[in-house]
Parts: sequence; structure tokens; C-alpha cells
Amino acid sequence: MPFRVVGRGFVEAAHGLLPVPAPATVEILKDTSLVYQGGPFASASELLTPTGAAILAHFVHRSEPFLPQMRIEQSGYGAGSRDLPLPNVLRVSLGEIGDLLRDEVEVLETNVDTVTGEVLGNLAEVLMANGAKDVAIVPALMKKGRTGYIIKVMTASPDAARIAYRIMEETGSLGVRMMQVKHRFIADREEKKVKVRIKGVEREVRVKIGKDAQGNVLSVAAEFEDVKQVARELKMPIKEVTKIVEGTFFFT
Repeated sequence: MPFRVVGRGFVEAAHGLLPVPAPATVEILKDTSLVYQGGPFASASELLTPTGAAILAHFVHRSEPFLPQMRIEQSGYGAGSRDLPLPNVLRVSLGEIGDLLRDEVEVLETNVDTVTGEVLGNLAEVLMANGAKDVAIVPALMKKGRTGYIIKVMTASPDAARIAYRIMEETGSLGVRMMQVKHRFIADREEKKVKVRIKGVEREVRVKIGKDAQGNVLSVAAEFEDVKQVARELKMPIKEVTKIVEGTFFFT
């Protein structure tokens, strides 16, 4: 489902003049995965009502800023009565998407040459805890022959400014480059708990499952922190516990 444009300005309601989106609309959207923004018209207009938001919140489980790759099987149109600068028409398309999903991310990047390894290690932990999707720190040769690092962070678009601020705050960098990546193919991700019995002891270990759009399993990976805890308690190598956990998933 593409992100929803909600309009701008104010709307007259039973309780008086309310900002767009209306408070009821915001309350409905705040606990969903839907992404919305203001606009697109210069004049005041309400393009998403509480009723419309409730319908989207119930039926839509994933929000995207663009149409996914898909084979359209059916489509339908509905016209509104309000006069707008653009055709006041809602289109719904039903189709079959490809084997992989897509999402939009921002890649943030900056170069540093005055921070220690301890600061960089802490930075990676802080950024992941604050919602970054991935963090990579690459050694590099900087200007004047100084050794330094290139920090690359992948994050969701709405989080980019906040994550960039944390990078600058933690490292003292004076600027962060932002590169938009629109065509990242991803697997659908799910986390489950698997019960395993090792050396007569039963444990629950989380596993991360990657699936294609049709639900076929592409990958299974045991959660490292859970595996590490079990391995320490049972005095076993981590790789053996990992093998048992992932094998248990496929045979249960």
C-alpha cells in the first residue's frame, strides 16, 4: 500500500476548527505501519478522514511509497464529489507481486579520522538500538595520509534525520551524506521461538525466518544472543547449538 497523503490546513468539525489530519485520524494511524505526509495541494483540504484511516488501518499491513512490482489482475475506481486541483479519484488495484518484497531506505555515510575504536563500537550499538537497519564501519585512508573510517548506516526514510543527528552527536562529524535507495529487494521477515532439547535440557530459542512473497522459506537463522546464552549454560560451542536450533526448526 503506498503511503497516504492526508491533506493540509484545517477542517471544520462539530468541535470547531481542527488541524489536518484530524486528531481522530492521528490516533487511528499512530499504532499502525502506515506512513503519511501532508499535501499535496497549496489550499487547505482534508484527504484522509477518520473513517478512511480506520479502513486502511484494518486492511493494510504494509505501507510503501510506490507501487510494488506486480501483475495487475483487477482494478477499480471511485470518484469523490469534492472539486480538487487533481482528479478526485481513488484507484484500487489487485494483483500478484513478485517473489521478493521491496522497501525504501536511506544510506547515511560520513568519514571520521579522530575517533577511537571504542567510540565506533559504541556508535554501532547506539544506532542499532535507535532503529538503524544496519551499520558498517570501513577502514579508509583519509586526506593527508591519515587513517580513518567510513561509517555507513542503512535506515528507514522517516528515521534518517534522527539517525544522522546521533551519528554527528556521537562522533563529532560535521556532516552526514544521505543517499536514497529505492530498489532494495528484501525477504519478508518473521521471528519465532523454537523449543529445543539439548543434553536433556529444554530451552526456547528465537529464530529469524526469511520468506518470499508466497511464504516459501528462504533462510533461517538462530538469534545469536539466545544461542550464546544456551551455549554458556551447557558449556557447548556456539556453532553446535546453532546447528541444533536451526535443524529443530526444519523438523518441527
